[in-house]
Amino acid sequence: MYTVAICEDEAALRDEQERICRSILKKLNVEHHISVFDSGTGFWDAFMTGKRYDFILLDIMMDETNGMDLAKKIRETLTGQGDRFLVPLQIVTTT
Repeated sequence: MYTVAICEDEAALRDEQERICRSILKKLNVEHHISVFDSGTGFWDAFMTGKRYDFILLDIMMDETNGMDLAKKIRETLTGQGDRFLVPLQIVTTT
């Protein structure tokens, strides 16, 4: 099971990112699960309870925390566990 986390505070963008991810994974015939978070805090809480993802999509500008800071925290945490570079992170923004 391929797991994806989407962390985006704007509902319309979050829904579109989820739709695109589902479409791509379905076309590739990949069994998947997508977790959607509306804040960096929500994602971080799940992550710190041990939830891990194969791919993480982060919004660069969120109200509570930004995607760059969150990516840094993820990398620092994974480095301590020996898997720093095993999880691809994609940081996105819209204009």
